[in-house]
Amino acid sequence: MVKDSAGGWSVQNPDRTSGNVQMGSVDKIQLTDGRGNNYINSYLPEGYSAVGFDADWIAGPGQNGTGGHWQFDLILRGDDPVTGDSVFRLQRFEGSADGKEAASLRNTSLLTKVDVIKLETELYDSTDAGTWRQVDINGDGVLGLNLKGTVLAASGKDKVIDGGSGLLLFEGNNSSKETAVLDGNTRLLTNNDGTEAYALQGYRAAAIGALGDMTQVWFVETTNTSKADFVTQVFDHDGHALGVAQVVSSNSFNAATQLGAQLTTAQINLENSQDPNHTILINPNNNNQNNQ
Repeated sequence: MVKDSAGGWSVQNPDRTSGNVQMGSVDKIQLTDGRGNNYINSYLPEGYSAVGFDADWIAGPGQNGTGGHWQFDLILRGDDPVTGDSVFRLQRFEGSADGKEAASLRNTSLLTKVDVIKLETELYDSTDAGTWRQVDINGDGVLGLNLKGTVLAASGKDKVIDGGSGLLLFEGNNSSKETAVLDGNTRLLTNNDGTEAYALQGYRAAAIGALGDMTQVWFVETTNTSKADFVTQVFDHDGHALGVAQVVSSNSFNAATQLGAQLTTAQINLENSQDPNHTILINPNNNNQNNQ
């Protein structure tokens, strides 16, 4: 997405008929206000600036998706001058049938902090990554979620992963080695209403366990190393926190970590036994001792 000398916004390089991107193309789709006027900065909501851009190809009803069109989202951020808090909104543009322009929808829609994190992740994991310059939309210095981040806790096939912008709950279907897929087998842990990434200041996730069809995560205090406190938080199937975190004893925490380690070891042994490429090394000295 670029802005010309007259202030009008347009999208360069898209193929108007296939949903592909033609790098180096001079072709462009003009963004308009829906009434034939080129979309310019003055149409942005007061106090907001553009900080991100997303493009999706909407397949058409014809065979192999023919008759589709482009959909463009301009991500807007407004910063409160007093508190410094940021509010994000989305301005959507729907491409025309001839593919020459895309008209803005009348109203913008509000984005939550979780929406922004997931959008950053989508852009970061895009097949165009490395060709397009991705944007840190919320300005936290972290680009999206790292689905291959450090495993903080594990129990059988399930893991809590440090995703950078938030904690990720990975629930493997058949294996702990599956590739993490956001909103597939992996969910971002959030607050109760799903609008913000879940965080406990001064604590880190250290154990995980099942509580019926819900997930329980134990956290250990990191600021008080001499006598750390332990808390636990329950999350539903969508990764939303249920209620508030509860203080628990060290015995409860130790039992959770021990059970998690046992289930993880059992899962690893099971997966290794099913792996045709896995080999077990036998110490010949042990065999000699057994034969004497």
